[in-house]
Amino acid sequence: MRIDPGTLLGPYKILSQIGSGAMGEVYLAKDTRIGREVAIKVISAALSNDPAQHYRLEQEARAAGSINHPNILAIYDVGNFDGCPFIVSEKLVGETLRQRLGGGDIPQHKAINYALQIARGLAAAHDRNIIHRDLKPENIFITKEGYLKILDFGLVKITKDLELSESETGLSTVTLNTHPGVITGTVGYMSPEQARALPVDHRSDIFSFGAILYEMLWSERAFRRPSAVETLHAILNEEPERLHEVNRKISPEVVHLVGRCLEKNPEDRFQSTRDLVFNLESLSSVSRSGPTTMSTLTPRSNTRVWLALAFVLLLAGLSIGSFLIGRASSNPAHTSFRQLTFRRGTLQDARFAPDGQTIYYSAWWDDKKSRIYWTRPGNPESSAIDLPEGSGLLSVSPSGELAVLLSHGTTLGFRGVLARVPPTGGAPRELLENVQWADWAPDGKHLAVVRQVEQRNTLEFPIGTTLYQTNGMILCPRVSLSGNMVAFIHRPTPGDPGGTVMVVDQSGESTLLSAGWSSILGLAWSASGNEIWFTAAQKGGNRAVYAVDLSGKVRVVTLLPNRVTLTDISRDGRVLLSRENFQGGMMYLGPGDTKERDLYWFDGTIGTDLSEDGKNILFVESREATTADFVSYLRRTESSQAIRLGEGFVTDLSPDGKWAISISRGSPAQITILPTGTGEPKQITRDSINHLHDYGPNNNFLGAFWFPDGQRILFSGIEPGHDARCYVQNINGGAPQPITPDGTICILISPDGKFSVAINPDQQAILYPVEGGSPVPIKGLSKGDIPIQWSADGRAFYVHQDKEMPNKIYLVNISTGQKTFWKELSPPDTTGLLYLGPVLITPDGKSYVYSYGRNQSDLYLASGLK
Repeated sequence: MRIDPGTLLGPYKILSQIGSGAMGEVYLAKDTRIGREVAIKVISAALSNDPAQHYRLEQEARAAGSINHPNILAIYDVGNFDGCPFIVSEKLVGETLRQRLGGGDIPQHKAINYALQIARGLAAAHDRNIIHRDLKPENIFITKEGYLKILDFGLVKITKDLELSESETGLSTVTLNTHPGVITGTVGYMSPEQARALPVDHRSDIFSFGAILYEMLWSERAFRRPSAVETLHAILNEEPERLHEVNRKISPEVVHLVGRCLEKNPEDRFQSTRDLVFNLESLSSVSRSGPTTMSTLTPRSNTRVWLALAFVLLLAGLSIGSFLIGRASSNPAHTSFRQLTFRRGTLQDARFAPDGQTIYYSAWWDDKKSRIYWTRPGNPESSAIDLPEGSGLLSVSPSGELAVLLSHGTTLGFRGVLARVPPTGGAPRELLENVQWADWAPDGKHLAVVRQVEQRNTLEFPIGTTLYQTNGMILCPRVSLSGNMVAFIHRPTPGDPGGTVMVVDQSGESTLLSAGWSSILGLAWSASGNEIWFTAAQKGGNRAVYAVDLSGKVRVVTLLPNRVTLTDISRDGRVLLSRENFQGGMMYLGPGDTKERDLYWFDGTIGTDLSEDGKNILFVESREATTADFVSYLRRTESSQAIRLGEGFVTDLSPDGKWAISISRGSPAQITILPTGTGEPKQITRDSINHLHDYGPNNNFLGAFWFPDGQRILFSGIEPGHDARCYVQNINGGAPQPITPDGTICILISPDGKFSVAINPDQQAILYPVEGGSPVPIKGLSKGDIPIQWSADGRAFYVHQDKEMPNKIYLVNISTGQKTFWKELSPPDTTGLLYLGPVLITPDGKSYVYSYGRNQSDLYLASGLK
């Protein structure tokens, strides 16, 4: 059935036909509601009465539509036209991988890039328990911008007999029947278990992936034979010939990876697609430097070459466990990495004991609260120390005494009670409240601490002597081996992961040693005491290990394909590193929905605003997938696509939906408004105020908000000489006007624009009149209750409790103070949950969005780093 241009399929106007085949036709169409061009796949009339084809189309829509990932074709809609079902998807411009393979060789670095994109898309599908089962070059599309998209998540029903050869069918592949007990997949790319009609899991897709990568690298199919039956025999019994040949264009570590994907036994392949992605990321960092062989390596080879060598050692099962590091040292072959922890959850901190063999660390494993453990290399088990749940490790003294934090919560920035625990064990002796970090001096008698004093973070050494104070954040203080200086990380803007490395001496004179890092966490003095080692990233969040001396000279210690945090260095130079796998997303429930959907976009999605009708979400990406520190997006909830608004941390949609407030990165951060449609960005502020964004100490969102008139902005900021307070800024210019006292942070504005809801220094939510006047307490709120949204009638707040996970939401009547439970929010898997929020609710309570961050980490012992 051919559909003429101009025909309407619901809201979709057919423009032209762009493809056809035995299964149906593909058309270019326009969504008349929003003007977007889409692709529509329609099942042919001859197959429209076949229930199996309806099922296949529905399966494809459900599978691909449930995954939101840039490397998977976005499905927008499904429908029916004259009895023929159709799928509406994003329009792609480019060619299939099959067409690209017909255009000649694909260089190794390009093949690895393509493979990495395919693997990332597969990982997103496998994370949702979706197995493709028909991965092949025909189902991979390369856009003209170079992005790869996985297509067709429904198995194609065979229309040819198994015995036909490729020359007889005229097809590049043959797809087999999908009836129960019959082989499913495509000959030439199916796994051995598929060929035997056995049950399959995600490792079957990894085999198909390996066949595709083989074809990209060698320009021939891994198992091509004259007939389909002979091809199946080769899949079951033969190895691809090229894997055993020496090829100067293809490096041995790449060959090894392909061979591992194509193992006959699923147990011998990569056991997770995430591991495959990790190894490809490692290869991607070295592939442009060309293939390497053992005979070409010299002691002075560059970092990328040593990275390739380390990868070969990794795949050979040598001592570096499951993660890869390349380094610029004179003898990298002596570097080794040993995994120390093996449970699921998040590691917080780790230290060597005085004997150099015992290692203390704190973590929250599985879904339990944080505890402190000890272990030794070679022992996969860890033993918990008899301390209350919620305890966190801070430091270990030369005599073995522990400095711990009691009742500190689970996320960076929470405060607790500093206590000392004797080496022989026993009850902790409490020392100080509101502490965030601490480190023992070499004498084992004094502690350097970071704590909050009158709304400012202070570094004290010894306790009671202030060496440094800031409105920002002080992290990872470490006392020098001589005991006369303290090194630390300074983050000028609360909530911003970027910062600097600093030292301060006992007179209070501070020195900035290294700045400009987009993400920085983890610091220790080197074994010699001449350098400070730290983990940081210049872009994104994948931190490498660097060293800086006291003159400010920075060097690379090791380049990493993963996000790691340095936690300690022993006297003999061994290093403790935690390797982290961070995932961020946002769960959405719309009007009438019974189940939440994860609307994650890349790897660090944070929702920042939800329109009152629940149809539009503002969100920010700030990790590896972005090209800038912060990138802001607008997403319509009924769509699987997001609109990139620009760089900066976007916070709030204007009342007319045409503009979004964005806060730049840096200090002082400034406010710009970004158009959601046509138009150009407009910078609103150019002042000395550091405009705040992201999370505050109460796990509450800090940002800027539109007044109902759409002409003014309410924001929190830190002005020189003042602590944080709330300001009103006219978007047409003029100086910002402070409306609250120092130490307050604005979180909401009333529907009539007359009041700002702010958190005061006592952690109480207060109503502050915008035009001046006395603040008004809010009835029914306890300390730590954070208002989220006004109710539709303006008589109540949705509130949640500070630091609470799962997040319990209540409605509080402003007049009576009556507090009513509304809903409990938590993602399905809470293992390694770092944060939950911000929570965004429509005034009518019919829609909500909440963000989450989950981190799975392991502790490693590194030897040989120099």
